[in-house]
Amino acid sequence: MSPRRAGLLIVAAAACGDPELEIVAVEGERIDVHHEASFQLCAGTVAAYDRGIVSVAAQLGLDPDDFEHMTFTWLDAESYEAESPFYFDDAGGWAWGSKSYGKLPYLFHEVVHMISQQEVYDVNVLLLEGLATAFEENGGLNLLVRDRSERVDPRPFIGKRHGEMNYEVAGHFVSYLLGRHGPERFWELYRENGYLGTAGRFRRRFRDIYGLELDAAVDDFLNNDECPEDALPIPLPPSCEAPEIPWRDDVWVAVRTLHCSDEDVAGGQGTLFSAEFAATLTIPETGRYRIADASDSGVGSVLTRCGGCPWLNVPQVVLPDHEVELEAGRYSIVSSYWDASRPLLAVGITKAPD
Repeated sequence: MSPRRAGLLIVAAAACGDPELEIVAVEGERIDVHHEASFQLCAGTVAAYDRGIVSVAAQLGLDPDDFEHMTFTWLDAESYEAESPFYFDDAGGWAWGSKSYGKLPYLFHEVVHMISQQEVYDVNVLLLEGLATAFEENGGLNLLVRDRSERVDPRPFIGKRHGEMNYEVAGHFVSYLLGRHGPERFWELYRENGYLGTAGRFRRRFRDIYGLELDAAVDDFLNNDECPEDALPIPLPPSCEAPEIPWRDDVWVAVRTLHCSDEDVAGGQGTLFSAEFAATLTIPETGRYRIADASDSGVGSVLTRCGGCPWLNVPQVVLPDHEVELEAGRYSIVSSYWDASRPLLAVGITKAPD
């Protein structure tokens, strides 16, 4: 279904003397994106959201056809504070039910909140934010700052509120719970631990639901580097559902210019510009591969495995020329850029010589 554009007005509070804010609505199959009329939404944004909603629902054992139609509203920082029914200092966005607001055009974290709130609203913060972060690219990590392979004890954050929560730690542990034990028990834990619940209740309900002590699960999460045969390959980010680029003989190549008007670019131009392109590829056999990146300096790419045990997978930042060990299977590559012109994406992968 092709996105459809429509116009509407959000009227600011008259008491504040604010003018009417003109909003454009881009309608998708499962979500509409509203944005300020002066902004440009990249052509592939709504399709990326739609694709991600279906992917996350399938991984969590939910039926996306049962969801309410969702709305994400993208505003600049000033309008976000004025127009958003809720406002939290330093928060990039929020979600409640089937509506969300954000200061970036492609903010999948808030969409996951809308998905989870189709099931339950009152949730322990570690589980609430952990679930939304787990489905972000790279588990919400800035890979230039911290290695995804680092695992941190989540227990100090159980019972903490938003201001004290480490989203990355929560997301990593939720990834483990989903992949190691599946979504059914996770949903039971999710429903049984409310926002004001204590760490003691969390431990008791964890023991009842998972049949083991929380300390034993955390020890396995922190210290076991083996991917169990019965583990599930979830959670996977939306990029793992992106179209596949095939190999050309013995070379995999992604070479193109990137522009906001492209149907496979998500993001947009607001106060600042941010956008990304996602594709998938298949690594034919386990081994060492050479990755070469000749993209323009404003383009950064990350290679992520779409399988195995996601809590153990370590995304690869694509460097100009390096070798990495890759398992056979499906991968996604996400190329982000912050230049509204047409930067060049040029990434190649070949089997490293023996």
